[in-house]
Amino acid sequence: ASVCASAELTDEKMLTARVGEWQVLVVRSGDGLSAFNDCCPHQSARLSEGRLRRGALMCPLHGARFDLASGRCVGAG
Repeated sequence: ASVCASAELTDEKMLTARVGEWQVLVVRSGDGLSAFNDCCPHQSARLSEGRLRRGALMCPLHGARFDLASGRCVGAG
């Protein structure tokens, strides 16, 4: 499913969209685009309310960091 044209999303910005039953978060960092479920697996916080820092997306609730390139959790809050 198409969320937006890649040119619409500037560097270090986030966009959310509904894709089927999922709320999806799309992030641009440099030349890369990443897509995440907009729900932290820990306590269901909206990751779109977090912030981007050093190539990671931070959960607004408990500070867990998710690597933009792989999606893996790379640090707890």
